[in-house]
Amino acid sequence: MASAGSGFSGRAALLLTLAAGLVATVAGCSSADEPEVRDIASSFASSGPQGRCDLLAPATLTSLVQGGESCPEAVQHLPVGSGEVVSVEVWGVDAQVHLTDDTLFLTRDDTGWRVSAAACAPAGKGSYLCQVEAS
Repeated sequence: MASAGSGFSGRAALLLTLAAGLVATVAGCSSADEPEVRDIASSFASSGPQGRCDLLAPATLTSLVQGGESCPEAVQHLPVGSGEVVSVEVWGVDAQVHLTDDTLFLTRDDTGWRVSAAACAPAGKGSYLCQVEAS
């Protein structure tokens, strides 16, 4: 019985070690992406309408221009923030950035990090209502 117990303990320890390594790897990727996410969010906040359009995720851009306006025209009419980055949180291929005057959501695709939602306000229980987002 002792050998069966010690075998189980060895397997359990191995699984815990592997799980800890996976968590560290995922956390490491998130930490490694934070500067790039911060840079994209800062660029989005400080850019003019065309620069902001260039940083939108494709689905968000498509949703924004459905009304017939060009992206720069549509962006001008929205309360998109232009403040400084306050905090960045990255979860795999998604990120949330709090500016002093807005909350942005970003996603990473084949071309890099892109803004998937902007002009977002808290709507309770961790959810947000965003005026710029994919439909």
